[in-house]
Amino acid sequence: MKGEDGKYSICQVENANSRGEIYACIKSLDLYNAKNMPYDSGNWVVVGLMKGDTLFSFPYTILRIFLFALLVSLVLGAIAAGIISRRITKPITKLAEKVRNFDFTRKIKLERTGLEELDLLSQAVEISNQNLLDSTLKMSHIMDLVGIPIGAFEYSPEGGEVQVTKQIFGLLNLPEEDGGRLYVDNEAFWARLDEVRKNPEPEERDVYRDGETERWIRISMSQHQGNSLGIIEDVTADMTEKRRIQYERDHDSLTRIYNREAFRKCAEEKLRQQKEIGTAAMVMMDLDGLKKVNDRLGHEYGDLYIKETAVCMMKIPKEHTVVGRRSGDEFFMLLYGYENREALHEQIKSFFDTLDRHPIVLPDGEQLPIRISAGVAWVEEEAYTFGKLVGRADAAMYMAKNSGRGKVVEYGGG
Repeated sequence: MKGEDGKYSICQVENANSRGEIYACIKSLDLYNAKNMPYDSGNWVVVGLMKGDTLFSFPYTILRIFLFALLVSLVLGAIAAGIISRRITKPITKLAEKVRNFDFTRKIKLERTGLEELDLLSQAVEISNQNLLDSTLKMSHIMDLVGIPIGAFEYSPEGGEVQVTKQIFGLLNLPEEDGGRLYVDNEAFWARLDEVRKNPEPEERDVYRDGETERWIRISMSQHQGNSLGIIEDVTADMTEKRRIQYERDHDSLTRIYNREAFRKCAEEKLRQQKEIGTAAMVMMDLDGLKKVNDRLGHEYGDLYIKETAVCMMKIPKEHTVVGRRSGDEFFMLLYGYENREALHEQIKSFFDTLDRHPIVLPDGEQLPIRISAGVAWVEEEAYTFGKLVGRADAAMYMAKNSGRGKVVEYGGG
């Protein structure tokens, strides 16, 4: 015997002839309660023998049943978990795919899944999308209420389109999409913007002349967290008014040619371009007999005498002249861009020929020719400033008036 169990007196039998393990259970017997009985000194026991396979068959069966039940439970649990997981994850995946591929520039309508949490999430996405669209529409309505032709846009490098207010379509002459969609294709938007910015307005900040719509547009842009934000405003009314004011400031009200100050600025600008000015001269002119016209016929014909002179001056090619009215009966011209003095002489002669072809017609049919005395000062190294040129031309003009009027005299002094 070995490995006796002290509680149940079970032990394994050694040296048994049986192939399998044999276990024995030993139980003492008290057969004789009285002494002095035959065999009362002996120790009687009962020994039970059983093969190990038989002894442990029941617990082994229970263990196998338990393991089988555990395996079946795990398999059934995994199948059930897969089914439940698929039922939950499939609508989640489907919802995520729809949200990822959905055009958020349009109103979103997501299908309901029957799962309360997912349906609440879908509803939140729809509300967020609607709020985004509403915010853009509200901004457009606010701009309409202001009454200013202005629009706003935002471009994010992560997206493929530019979000705009509805005014942008009219300002940039872009086609509107059906359904009031407030987004523009990225490439089309920037191509149109670049086209407008090819024509900046001189002396104006961020103002451009749009040849397609014949308007002036101001474009203001800034960067915010990597996004491009911008305002586009139609400033045509402001620019038109500004040009009108500038025109009235720079032009003589009677003749519509440059006044004295505007002529000076323009002439000085040309004189600074020494390499491009070529052969040039300052010409001062005085109308002969204007006082007699006013005294004889009235200032109405005196004004006509002045205006016809300006009309003849403006017939000289604009790329070769700057013309202006100095005072009541005095005019000046800067002639430039000629190959030589002979060519410039020909231009002066052509101007006087034009004057001869444009007499003033009086009420009785009489034709009153326009007579002018003129002085010429050549643009030379020693006389390259506006003041010096005007002074020399003025001196030559008075020499012409004092020598009989109706003549052209060149300045010849130092």
